[in-house]
Amino acid sequence: MSAAAKTIRYRGPKTIEHISRHSRREAARLIERIRYDATSPAYEIADPELFLLGHYVESELLQRYDKGVLSLAERAHCPLMWSHYGDQHRGLCVGYSIPDDVRSDLHRISYVGSRLVQASAVGRMLDGDSAAREQAEEAVLLRKAAEWRYEKEWRLIGPRGLHDSPIELEEIDFGMR
Repeated sequence: MSAAAKTIRYRGPKTIEHISRHSRREAARLIERIRYDATSPAYEIADPELFLLGHYVESELLQRYDKGVLSLAERAHCPLMWSHYGDQHRGLCVGYSIPDDVRSDLHRISYVGSRLVQASAVGRMLDGDSAAREQAEEAVLLRKAAEWRYEKEWRLIGPRGLHDSPIELEEIDFGMR
């Protein structure tokens, strides 16, 4: 409803009040449904309500998020990488060159810092706060645990969906098996 009001550029007090009231009512309904669904004996986890709530939040964020991520690594000949990602050395590794005009969309992964994002920051991000969005993206898209440091990962971030590749195929390495 907020998106529709924004599209027609209407921000009258009654409309905003109606959107707010309706949104609270829908949120309460969703939380009640989550609580009910969490009572199912099919969930064999410690806190099914928290799990389901996290699932719904993730789903909502993915619906609103418009960026895609391509993960790349510096190392083509790392045995551990071949074990994890190359089907136990039976797969292949595709090498790319990155044109200069794409480099601003390429980011080195940081293996330090927290990946947690506060719910209030997510709310600000969804309300259009670009600083909150940048902070959340950095935490979620550009950080990994220190144990993954051996990957020397880079991520190319661009529009989600099908489009022409901005990077150029350069080589293909086949696994030892």
